Amino acid sequence: MAGIEHKEFRLKPRSATEVDVSVGKRLRARREMLGMSQQDLADRCHISPQQVHKYETGISSIRTSRIVQFGYILDVPSAYFLDGVGLVENYPDDMIEMFSDRTIAEIVRLLAKMDDETVKRGMLEMARAYHAVRTEADDASVDDPPARRSAIR
Repeated sequence: MAGIEHKEFRLKPRSATEVDVSVGKRLRARREMLGMSQQDLADRCHISPQQVHKYETGISSIRTSRIVQFGYILDVPSAYFLDGVGLVENYPDDMIEMFSDRTIAEIVRLLAKMDDETVKRGMLEMARAYHAVRTEADDASVDDPPARRSAIR
């Protein structure tokens, strides 16, 4: 056909968007909070561990149906993955980063399983007392390093 111009349009190579990275961080944090490996999650979703890695790093965008599946498997509402995206900010990024620490995630997971409220409160008081002692010791070490050593013992 004469007169028809063929145009070309090339997309830039795909890079992770802020949304993809945020959703991926939440996916990883929740998976690790439950003590689940990428392989475990991949097996339950019938995808490769490499694909889970791509989702967690924001390399691949996650379809809505996959977000629903992840929510079901990881026992959170689908909206959990979208918190902090747009107008909703119920789970701050510093909390997500904190729960990415496997030790912290395991402590929280084990505390959540405890039925005895008295024991939970006791654990909280113990953590507060430890934090207070460490804070005092750290403050003392600025002025007198040997004081820190004796405060910790």
